[in-house]
Amino acid sequence: MIRLSDIAYRFRRASADECKALIERGRHASGWLREVCGYLERYSWWIHDGDLRLPSNVVNDIHLIVTGDLIIDGWYDDNSGEGGMLAVFGSMRCQHVFSYYGMFVAEDLLTQGLNFQEGNDWCFECGGQMAARAFICYDKFSDYDRNREAFEGYWDFNYGLNKNYRDAYEMLGLDLKEDCNWPAIVQHVKTAEAEGRSPFILPEPATTVAWREALHPATTAKRLMELAASHAWDVAMRPQLAPELQDILVRHDDVRVRWAIASAPCASEANLRRLATDAEPAVRAAVAHHTNCPEDLWVGFARDPAPHVRAAAMHAPGKAARKLDPERQ
Repeated sequence: MIRLSDIAYRFRRASADECKALIERGRHASGWLREVCGYLERYSWWIHDGDLRLPSNVVNDIHLIVTGDLIIDGWYDDNSGEGGMLAVFGSMRCQHVFSYYGMFVAEDLLTQGLNFQEGNDWCFECGGQMAARAFICYDKFSDYDRNREAFEGYWDFNYGLNKNYRDAYEMLGLDLKEDCNWPAIVQHVKTAEAEGRSPFILPEPATTVAWREALHPATTAKRLMELAASHAWDVAMRPQLAPELQDILVRHDDVRVRWAIASAPCASEANLRRLATDAEPAVRAAVAHHTNCPEDLWVGFARDPAPHVRAAAMHAPGKAARKLDPERQ
């Protein structure tokens, strides 16, 4: 699990001018982003430039802006620590969302399982498409485009059960909608995931949506190869990728695809070494910060011309762990 305050060295403080620029960006990007502008004015934020991938479950205990896409290989929870707000000015993808303190996503929010929003007045906004197996919302005045949503199950405090969807609580095997019970819902999902089983009592539906098919654990290797030709970014977001798929995507022309492989938990040593000399600093930084980065590469990263590549190597979690490993002493 990653607690965002523990990796704050990867971020920097957002200046007032930067927040003003993001406010203008939010106002013009979508008709659904209004309240985040007030939050950007009133609070102190950390900022991450560009895309960010976090290869684990995430607890947010800081106020963080991500100017690009945010990919989380696990669940996102902002109510298990001190509480933190999140403003993503690209798209966001993760396994589950448990949000209470404030989440604002300018583009699409794509959740494989449950998107659970609880707060009071303007704690959740999404400017693009929202997709999830189930959506439960107890924020009284959340904003998202209900004409673009894609859910299997749905429950909203303001609208109740939408007849076009299944009952989200029944999908989870819970009978809690009369009184929102944050701990019970979150614990149910987290326990199921920790035990390697689905929190839903219903089987996964057949899917024809490319991004969901690319991330679906049951998608065959053959089908993933086909999807890689047209949806390389979606395939590269899988937490686990077969070596032959990695070998194809690591040579992709799109820098974001190469970055995704460099930051993937399953990245092979051979591909990390290949990407260590990538022309794009963001890709090199992802390799330098990878838990399994080969030790000899850190020597070169320490002299990298890009400051954030040098910083990524200096603070690499794998580097610290190996220093503490008695078998390496």
